[in-house]
Amino acid sequence: MYGVYNLDHKVYKTLDSDKLKIIAVISMLIDHIGVVILRRLKFIHRSSAFFSNTYMQCRVVGRLAFPIYCFMLVEGKFYTKNIKKYMLRLGIFALISEIPYDLAFSGRFVDTSRQNVFFTLFIGLAMISLFELYKSSLWKISVYAVCAGISYFIKCDYDIYGITLILVFYILRSETVSKNIIAGAMLLIQHPAALAALVPINMYNGAKGKNSFKYLFYAFYPVHLLILYFIANIFIPLR
Repeated sequence: MYGVYNLDHKVYKTLDSDKLKIIAVISMLIDHIGVVILRRLKFIHRSSAFFSNTYMQCRVVGRLAFPIYCFMLVEGKFYTKNIKKYMLRLGIFALISEIPYDLAFSGRFVDTSRQNVFFTLFIGLAMISLFELYKSSLWKISVYAVCAGISYFIKCDYDIYGITLILVFYILRSETVSKNIIAGAMLLIQHPAALAALVPINMYNGAKGKNSFKYLFYAFYPVHLLILYFIANIFIPLR
């Protein structure tokens, strides 16, 4: 009989890539409802503890999303048939998503102070792809330093932290215990609630989801940001 608590056994490996992405999408949506909608309500109704508390709860739930996306990015690198097309998709959606991202989070059509998370994922995928060109440790350290620097200077969402988390999931992909310890320490530093992301990550069974859902997950990001922006500005205008 399988050991109940042994993460290397298959007892709890019940989530394929689609299910894992759905968890990340729901977490992200709740987080963004908090940022775009509830933050406005919290500002308008300053004396109400309800909106303030609900806002904080949404932000806590939202901490699950990014670690799962980083993990799935690395898994996608190993399962994709065409890494160039994978990178192209991320790059295209990074550009498509930037205006919705700026509108939702700053209320401006163009805001260069932060860039959306697709840029972080694009740079992270470029980094782990470049690693495989040469085996030299110096090469890999140099690639990481350049990619981390780019993410910082163009102000990607999660910047150096995000690139480093992708690196950890890549280097320790087959080392379950080490991955959980090091990634767990990083997540704890970012926010204690982010540790919860390791639960669904460790339930991943390595199975791919339906290919027909692929673009739905990509498109959801800019579309939901636009919808939240319009809801906030039409129904909750700041006076």
